[in-house]
Amino acid sequence: MRPLRHTVPLGVGETPASFASRTAALNGLPAREFCLDFRTTFQKVVDGDPVAIAVVAAKGGVPAASLAEHAFIRGEKHRYVHRGEELIRGGLRRQAIAVCPHCLAEDIATSQSRPSLAPFGRAIWQIAAIKTCAVHGIALSIAVRDRTPSKLHDFAHHVAGVVPDLDRLVAVAVERPVSGLEAYVTGRLNADAGPQLLDQLPLYVAIGACELFGAVATLGRTPDLKRLTDEQWHAAGGAGFEIFASGEAGVADFLEGLRKSYPYSGAATEGAQAIFGRIYQALEYGPEDPGYDGVRDLVGDFIRTRFPVGPGDVVFGKPVERRILHSVRTLSAETGLHPKRLRKLLRVAGRLPADADGLADGNCLFDAERGSQDAREAAPATLSVRKAGEYLNAPRVQRDMLYRTGLIVPPRSFRHRMRSLSRTPRQDRRKCTSGERASCRQVRYSDNPVSGPIGPRYTPAPVAAGSPPDHF
Repeated sequence: MRPLRHTVPLGVGETPASFASRTAALNGLPAREFCLDFRTTFQKVVDGDPVAIAVVAAKGGVPAASLAEHAFIRGEKHRYVHRGEELIRGGLRRQAIAVCPHCLAEDIATSQSRPSLAPFGRAIWQIAAIKTCAVHGIALSIAVRDRTPSKLHDFAHHVAGVVPDLDRLVAVAVERPVSGLEAYVTGRLNADAGPQLLDQLPLYVAIGACELFGAVATLGRTPDLKRLTDEQWHAAGGAGFEIFASGEAGVADFLEGLRKSYPYSGAATEGAQAIFGRIYQALEYGPEDPGYDGVRDLVGDFIRTRFPVGPGDVVFGKPVERRILHSVRTLSAETGLHPKRLRKLLRVAGRLPADADGLADGNCLFDAERGSQDAREAAPATLSVRKAGEYLNAPRVQRDMLYRTGLIVPPRSFRHRMRSLSRTPRQDRRKCTSGERASCRQVRYSDNPVSGPIGPRYTPAPVAAGSPPDHF
């Protein structure tokens, strides 16, 4: 196929759509009519169809491989492949044209073509995560937002209206450094190695994860992601990249910071959704994209190892198989022990964290296996002094007397560490109701004015002065 008489040079990093648009404009046609003249369509060029690109390359007098190098090849379910990396439609500028005013001015200054035809569209400008020109260090400008189907992607048509206003765009351009995320995306498209954690993810997932985590880091737990400005997305992408650049440890540190800084309620019943905000919501309720499974596993592992979840709970679609942590609240619900009593047992057993007194029941965490074992061993073996009195059928005065004289004895150790809890072993109570009655004398109280006669009670015999109570 012979090339046309009038052609334009292929720019460095230019997309096939931009090249076709400029070639068509040079020959006096809109891009869509131009492609139809050669039995193809402009939309196929935009979508990276190799046959359509080969036709445009032949008519434009450039190698097909060179023109296809910066194509966005459309796949299934609105996915694209660009330079070997996977992107999605939501991560591309498909209805807006972003430009660097300085780049356009340089195109015009260094070209022999007409000013309206000299500027060309760089592929990197179509990636939404790129918001800064790496060459000039200025923010990209959204030159056009046009949803007219017949003019969509027609770069030369839209830029022709920008050129007369180019001097003003250059003057008002905002200087700012390239963010870490922008540098990473550009480097990855050029096959440069980056942080291992991000390199393991598809590019669109790496971009989305950095922006999501960064938005929470810079704007709080629940930012309105639909209303963020380009400046806010730029800052979010940079902040998120710094989190992921530190690897799994960096992500865990960030999540732990969110967990510790959350303003818990009195009972601390809030879960991962409240604590992680948009991060949790996007991973749990967002599109069921397998590409994000790596990020879900990363956050899910943190939840399973830092939150009191166990069998019966589901984290990002995966059932929790084994409980690692208990809270005072969850262990109380599991064992039926009152939270205050449970705290005493676990404190003496050395299971609670050092700052347990300042933590609510739902946020006081400890090893699940050891804490459960301590609770199981302590619960059936002891009763409170009040319950011990009821067990002995002793009124309060006599119960307190039994306790003060040592006939009701708190256990001396619980796993060799419990020394101060007011609990009574059941075997001690049995002795008091049998053999110890030998040292008690029977008395009968007068009728109770409220409930009637009271049966015989046993009260301890007086203990000789100086002699210790008979512990059992």
